[in-house]
Amino acid sequence: GVQRNGFMTQADFEAAAVNVDQSALLETLGAVSSEDTAIMMYTSGTTAHPKGCPLHHDMLVQNGINMNQSRYFLTDQDRFWAPLPMFHMASILPMLCCIDAGAALLSMVHMDAGESLAMLEAERATVAFPSFPTITAALIAHPDFETRDLSSIKRLNNVAPPDVLRQFQAAFPQSIQTGAYGLTEAGGVLAFNHPDETLESRVTTCGKPMPGLEAKIMHPETQTPCLPGERGEIWLRGYAIFKGYYKSPEKNEEAFQDGWFRTGDLCVMRASGEIEFHGRIKDMLKVGGENVAAIEIESLISKHPSVKMAQVIGVADDRLSEVAAAYVECHDGQQVTQEELIEYCQGKIASFKIPRHVRVVQDWPMSATKVQKFVLRQWFDAEVSA
Repeated sequence: GVQRNGFMTQADFEAAAVNVDQSALLETLGAVSSEDTAIMMYTSGTTAHPKGCPLHHDMLVQNGINMNQSRYFLTDQDRFWAPLPMFHMASILPMLCCIDAGAALLSMVHMDAGESLAMLEAERATVAFPSFPTITAALIAHPDFETRDLSSIKRLNNVAPPDVLRQFQAAFPQSIQTGAYGLTEAGGVLAFNHPDETLESRVTTCGKPMPGLEAKIMHPETQTPCLPGERGEIWLRGYAIFKGYYKSPEKNEEAFQDGWFRTGDLCVMRASGEIEFHGRIKDMLKVGGENVAAIEIESLISKHPSVKMAQVIGVADDRLSEVAAAYVECHDGQQVTQEELIEYCQGKIASFKIPRHVRVVQDWPMSATKVQKFVLRQWFDAEVSA
């Protein structure tokens, strides 16, 4: 390809290696422990500002091997499309997975739906790892989607509400749609769906923790174990859990308890061991004293034919203390009003869960891959105080 500023050619790289003293190399390698920090990652910052997460060599390598050997089963014939930037765990983890199998990793400098579809077809990708609904929805909405030959894609990874995942599975009928539960602090992913799971399990759960990793559900307030099927905070333990946030002793004291990492995520563990993700605890609304999961409302609104993407936040209310406000993006050429969306929700969820406010947006406040909900709250507060 074209020589880029800041990069050396393959030939220059190999020539530089010739002059490296072997004994000096071995001495340098011997000084590095598998428990030493390999990279510094930052949390996505959806509900707060990003936090630094030093990740050590062993957790990254083991997670890449585990991803392949327990969930993806790649061979050297596979071609794995991971369009996220290489500073994101949704590219770093697939890269390590591909190294374990000797498979090809297909990466992108900039994600463009049209270019992505062309790449998927030309490279005959066998695995597509868009991971986030914004990317997959853009692929499906692109005018080239119906004409591109994507028949080589046998595995598709997305994280989204169940109804959205069903839409994605229908759009890629030749593929097996699987999801995941993960976070930066756990080396990217703790649980993947197994391809042999039923479709219902693959769209409603994130699968079981990978070998060597543990999860349990605890009551957020009493810190007592929850029963199977009962919603609570998911705590994690195992080789892939990081050692603590960078220069944040107060946060680390809150996050770790008796060897377990408290994620702040609201989950359910089924009796059979699969994890259901129900959003961030900070993402829970308290409407008139009732707990409401934003993801439940988002899942319903996303089924509206005009809605491409929906995000729900809690905003202040004089009577109920807090109510739902929905931000939505419409499909190209489509539009929806607040009244239409509220009417659409009526009879489908409890009345106190129905959004009292709807705002239509064209652009989202994003981290690398996720909507920053705290910015949406700032938008709403600025609007009502104006």
